[in-house]
Amino acid sequence: MLDKSQRTQLAARPVVFGEVLYDCFPDGRSILGGAPFNVAWHLNGFDLNPLFVSRIGSDDLGNDIIEAMQQWGMDASAVQRDSFRPTGVVNVVLDENNQPSYDIPEGQAYDYIRPGEIYGTALGGSYGLLYHGTLGLRQPEAMSSLSIFLEQMDLPSFVDLNLRAPWWNADLVYQVLSGAAWIKLNEIELADIDITDAEQSDSREQALLKEYEPELVILTKGEEGAAIVNREEKIEAGISATVAEGGDPVGAGDSFSAVCILGITKGWEPQQILDRAQEFAAAICGICGATTNDKRLYQDFKEKWKL
Repeated sequence: MLDKSQRTQLAARPVVFGEVLYDCFPDGRSILGGAPFNVAWHLNGFDLNPLFVSRIGSDDLGNDIIEAMQQWGMDASAVQRDSFRPTGVVNVVLDENNQPSYDIPEGQAYDYIRPGEIYGTALGGSYGLLYHGTLGLRQPEAMSSLSIFLEQMDLPSFVDLNLRAPWWNADLVYQVLSGAAWIKLNEIELADIDITDAEQSDSREQALLKEYEPELVILTKGEEGAAIVNREEKIEAGISATVAEGGDPVGAGDSFSAVCILGITKGWEPQQILDRAQEFAAAICGICGATTNDKRLYQDFKEKWKL
């Protein structure tokens, strides 16, 4: 449970910790992404000015990331440069049915985020919560940096599991969920992770709440929509729209997470968080890719939601 001081600080600037990378396709295309980066991009679109903590190589791809962030008005001061390891990439492999699989190389710059370099930019600032996933924690160095940062800054965490085989195990899941204030995961991840006494509970969501005691469990269910569960109720919503022609579902979960964080910082009720997160995710499904430079899209939602 959050204490009084943590509830008060939620309106402050969010921190996003983890990977930024390029998805590299067989036809030569390279598309900027990574779940934490996508979330930070959307939060910046909603004027939350996130501190994005990551690490990139001292290479051309790293330079392109900094340029993209600067053009979008993002703070790049906590993006570390690595002279020995490359900027992260994911190699996308398409099968005969055009269905993708992903090869995520080891030894990427984002695996080695250093805590000492975070403090130089973060100390003295006012921060509300910290978002992270699991891929960016697959190396002990990054996990240690996150743990130290959370402890030193006393920030509640929003954990978006985003499990990517083979880069997770039960110990990692337990470590990141312990003490999390908000847990977001999909129905496949909910079925895959170990939850004590799950068979004795009414649902796995309730068992997850009992074991880790977060404020909310946020569950995405693909074509069946999404749900938010707390100690008092389970709120459900169907999908807001089908994917428009010319759009794709890439990054829908990240846009959903960003609006959940927006709602938490603004003090929205769970039903409002769910409805608005679904609405924005549907809009992102209407475009090609996980992010957009179209400021009007964000402005329309800010006006509609009276932000």
